[in-house]
Amino acid sequence: MASVTQQVGSVSSSGNNINLFDVVPASNKVQTVGTVTTARVKAGGDNYELISKGQAHIYRQKYSLIAGLSERERIEKDPSGIERGLNVDDDSVDFVVKGSATKALPTKGSFDYTGAAGNGKNTGVLSYNVNFENKTGSGKITGLGKTLNLAEGKIASYEHHNSLDNTTIRGHGISGQTSREDASASGSYKLGFFGPNAEEIVGAVNDGEIGFAGSR
Repeated sequence: MASVTQQVGSVSSSGNNINLFDVVPASNKVQTVGTVTTARVKAGGDNYELISKGQAHIYRQKYSLIAGLSERERIEKDPSGIERGLNVDDDSVDFVVKGSATKALPTKGSFDYTGAAGNGKNTGVLSYNVNFENKTGSGKITGLGKTLNLAEGKIASYEHHNSLDNTTIRGHGISGQTSREDASASGSYKLGFFGPNAEEIVGAVNDGEIGFAGSR
């Protein structure tokens, strides 16, 4: 049976129940920290280790956070201590959403949310408007190539599953289509509302290709 130790920044935990809110303070910028996951396995009376090293790009707000965890190095260590490098999928990103999902949305008012968007390499700017009376929202992301338009979508139920720790966030959110300003690409986005009065939004384009978060 394997035992797992995980470290993100200066915070460590046994198993996969690490609290990402303890890793970085709330900030209006993307913060990057190192990650190390060590799995220890006993086979045939011998101890083996599998060590994964990478980075976590975290955007933390008061009530929510979004994180993209990517693996950069994988090492196998045999009982004699000899290490062997293993292949890593550089394009794989574990997209994590955490926070206090909004239970009851406002029924009136139109609010502008501003924040950041990132693709693991660069950071852009999120601008998003929600009309709670009409139950619609739309916006755009700039600074990551051509402007990415987030087409109008309707408020509905929201759900996001975190494979990092096998947890699921459920609440209210919006989903819609995306398009580049120059029509070079299209896709979809999904976001959720967080905070007692929907003070924050967190979401992603194409299931984590770009993550974004903002507040009003």
